[in-house]
Amino acid sequence: MSSRILIIDSLPTNRIVLKVKLLSAQYDVLPCATVTEARHHMLETPVDLIVLDLSQITEEIKQFCKDLRSAPDTQALPVIAIGNFHNAQHRVDALRLGADEALAKPIADSLLLARIRSLLRAKDTDNELKLRDDTSRALGFSDTASEFARVPMIGMIGGNAPESLALSRSLNAALSTKIRRLASDRALEESRLAPAPDLFIIDARDYSDLSDASTLFRFVSDLRSRSESRHAAQMVIAPSDQPDIAAMALDLGANDVVSEEVSIAEIAHRVKILIARKMRTDGLRDSVQTGLRAAVLDPLTGLYNRRYMVPHLTALAERCRKTDREFTIMAVDIDHFKTVNDTYGHAAGDRVLQGIAEVFRDNLRAIDLVARIGGEEFLIALPETSTQRAHASAERIRTMIDRSAFDIGAHQPPVHITVSIGIASSGLDCHSQDDINALIERADTALYRSKTLGRNTVSISQRAA
Repeated sequence: MSSRILIIDSLPTNRIVLKVKLLSAQYDVLPCATVTEARHHMLETPVDLIVLDLSQITEEIKQFCKDLRSAPDTQALPVIAIGNFHNAQHRVDALRLGADEALAKPIADSLLLARIRSLLRAKDTDNELKLRDDTSRALGFSDTASEFARVPMIGMIGGNAPESLALSRSLNAALSTKIRRLASDRALEESRLAPAPDLFIIDARDYSDLSDASTLFRFVSDLRSRSESRHAAQMVIAPSDQPDIAAMALDLGANDVVSEEVSIAEIAHRVKILIARKMRTDGLRDSVQTGLRAAVLDPLTGLYNRRYMVPHLTALAERCRKTDREFTIMAVDIDHFKTVNDTYGHAAGDRVLQGIAEVFRDNLRAIDLVARIGGEEFLIALPETSTQRAHASAERIRTMIDRSAFDIGAHQPPVHITVSIGIASSGLDCHSQDDINALIERADTALYRSKTLGRNTVSISQRAA
């Protein structure tokens, strides 16, 4: 589905020309002559971006912009301001009204369309993170994302040394934050240093045309592709007479591009907006990650839960098919666990479960995975492990638990417990979900055999023996 763009311009000729350009770029377009007409359209039809003529900033337009940024449904809606901006302050005023970009007429088509693409990408990312965060919070997995309360780090790359140094000092004064200058020939290496910059300012004022700007484009794309800088914001300062350089930088991943003629006040304002957006996105991303972890972790023991273990076994089975190497699982159950709860209380039982989890962590490899799949039941997956090696690991775990005394608190003496374990190997024919379910059932059957043999025992599935 094409993105829908709302145009607000009082001059019919401007609306027609811009509509034709946007239609040719495969966007749906809603042209409006007035703010009132725009409000009416927005009540009936959601829009993805607004192009707003701000040649004249009226009280009606100010209120419209204020309403956009205060309403939950439109506060992140991208707005491109266009107009006959007479001076630097006029552009800053447009940005302070809430516009994401202020483009002076006449506007190069390549730059306008690149800016639209960039803002729509950012909007889609923000919406996706917000949706995941809302889902996590609705399920009770995470709290509302909050802004990171820390001083942002800014890195500046490239540019003529004296001019770049002067710009860095001016921004330091305007932003009251430290800007770290990164040498062009070592920028990608230095970008890995901690703390990683939240924003990269790439000074490209010295480039004369597209063919000369290959280094700029490499910086933009490489920074966007590396894990340590992927989520950092990027601002490019481009030559004022090279809109194609600015457009290419935006398409390669830059968040913002300003021409060399803009004022320090405008650059500082844009930097603040980029940093605030980056912090908000980091907060959402962190909240989503926290929510995902909460969705797959047992809160008591910190082990994975069944929801995570099932797809993990599916992935192991797929790797088993590709590498012709089997994996093995253990089903583990605490013997007479109900007696612990009945005698000492559920708080004591919780401490025992936490102690068992620690034994697993201390006696298994990093690649092994443990999940708590029931009250006192656990499932352990051991990649690339034969039945014999799994049996040795199971005996080590069983013996360690049998010899341990678990603190249950409340001035009670430590308790001694045992576990029963069942082992089943995948073999080389574990491919489907039915095969995985059968593998778990075989481990459960072996576990039941350990129980019937008197508990505190390790049994191997007859098929795997």
